[in-house]
Amino acid sequence: MKSKSLFTMLKLGSAGLALAALLALQTAPAQAGMATISGALATTDIYSADATNTGCVILAGYAEYNDVHPFYVTAAGTYTFTDNFNTLDVFFEIVGPGGFDPTNVTANCIAAQGNPSASASLSADTQYYLVVYANVSLNTGPYEVGVSGPGNIVLGSLAVAATGEACSINDGRINPDSCAGPVALYCGDDGLEVWDIDADGVGSLAFTYNGSFDVPAANTLLMSSGDIQLWILDSGEFQVNADQGEGKVYAFLFNGCPYDGGGYNANIDPNE
Repeated sequence: MKSKSLFTMLKLGSAGLALAALLALQTAPAQAGMATISGALATTDIYSADATNTGCVILAGYAEYNDVHPFYVTAAGTYTFTDNFNTLDVFFEIVGPGGFDPTNVTANCIAAQGNPSASASLSADTQYYLVVYANVSLNTGPYEVGVSGPGNIVLGSLAVAATGEACSINDGRINPDSCAGPVALYCGDDGLEVWDIDADGVGSLAFTYNGSFDVPAANTLLMSSGDIQLWILDSGEFQVNADQGEGKVYAFLFNGCPYDGGGYNANIDPNE
């Protein structure tokens, strides 16, 4: 009897983060070579430590509210991010495709503000995130960060829509070909995390799973949260099910983590 293992690596990918189904259809590029990313920090925002300087080091003794802005660029090259000092003086960091983790703010950090700017070498059509912090703990209010570089700066999550039903989100999920799917699945170092994607495209971590077990004689439910279920099948495959609405069930089958690229969508009831 074969043994299967699945361990958890916690990260906030993309999460970490809110991804809208087909969000690229709702966003537009800023003027070629420049953009302004603005917002307002509030007491309801994420609260975490922050990183600073080009080495992406923790700013000792500081913790602030922060906003996370997904973006991507249309041309590779060096992009410069500058605090425009609109009311609130801010720090910020540029985070790579792995997403922003408020429990480990230097993870996936590419560059962070020295004062008042930072530059980063970015690839085209790759998901990035700008994380904005107040310069003083607990400060709130509006801010602006200017961005300049060789290509368009597109504000929003990277989603590529094609003809027919093909659609892909390139944020590292192992089930990328389901932009409108109700779950996003991520593998780390022999680990899996399952994100619940709501009707507005906003993601929240449903659960992470770790375990070591034999391939069962019958399909076995390993973990669930709401309508999301993780199964191990008698074939040795794993399956994640979720309610897709209108009486439809989303199902994704894969061979575990690390991901081997062999996953596929299949509306299969593991109870049968």
